[in-house]
Amino acid sequence: ADPVTVPSDAEPIDNASELITAMSSGDKTVYKLTADITVTGPVSVSKTVTLYLNEFDIRSSSTTDGTVFDMTAQARADSAVTLTIYGTGDISSSVTGGNAAIDVRAYCTLVLDGGVSIVSDGYGVVAWTNGTVTVNNATITSDASALGGNGTNSESTITVNGGTFTSESSA
Repeated sequence: ADPVTVPSDAEPIDNASELITAMSSGDKTVYKLTADITVTGPVSVSKTVTLYLNEFDIRSSSTTDGTVFDMTAQARADSAVTLTIYGTGDISSSVTGGNAAIDVRAYCTLVLDGGVSIVSDGYGVVAWTNGTVTVNNATITSDASALGGNGTNSESTITVNGGTFTSESSA
């Protein structure tokens, strides 16, 4: 059973279309998965959202861009975006190369908590310039760097409070 308690007012998401809409529009901010979801390309996250995986998985079926979540705040500090992902379930991508399962762009914050698992044949989670990542008990397994700032991006912040990180081909 998922160790994270899902709030009773969390809006259910059971398909890719609902996930895409939830991450970018509407006035709801707390969601829970009610089924496994497959996306065909990156899901743009452009508003603050809390997502409970609820023991379900999100995977990318794209053969060209394996990014599952691409967070953007339009590069402005006054439009900051936070995505908090709770609970057990996998977020996965099977595209090799320069793609990250989750891209955290300028003025965006990603929080992974409660046993989230990210599996990627590319990069795991990348914090770009002015991006922030906080990991509380998550597992990230990737072919390239499991968690990083891409080496050339300044002012990114990564905080780790427990978890397991495996980079199978590079650090």
